[in-house]
Amino acid sequence: LDKIEIKDFNGAILDFDKMLEIDSSDYLAYYNRGNVHYELGRFSSAIEDYTKALNLFPDYFKIYTNRGYAKLSSNDSIGGCSDLRKSAELGDSSVIDVIKEYCKWLFPKTVSTRFIDFKESEFLSCFVFPIFIY
Repeated sequence: LDKIEIKDFNGAILDFDKMLEIDSSDYLAYYNRGNVHYELGRFSSAIEDYTKALNLFPDYFKIYTNRGYAKLSSNDSIGGCSDLRKSAELGDSSVIDVIKEYCKWLFPKTVSTRFIDFKESEFLSCFVFPIFIY
């Protein structure tokens, strides 16, 4: 994480790679490497790492939040909004306003952190600026 602080993102990725060689079950290494990939604009790599982290720790809302932003940034609005919805269901109240603002056509009715099911026909493209939770 020190390399992230000094913005040595490529060095940070190498460090996370080494950590994962030692322990491939380290969900935080996948999560943090995903954050670095996102910072570098490598959205597909970020999504891949977030997905691996979720396979290891499926109830960690921060991973859903960041994967949602990565999907939105790669023009997967349905996937991104769905991940943000899951994050809210797991307790991340910070995404509620983002969902209401940018995913309102996907989830037209909201009550607190509960959302109704959606139909793809109700979908309208949405984009957000990422706010990462490290």
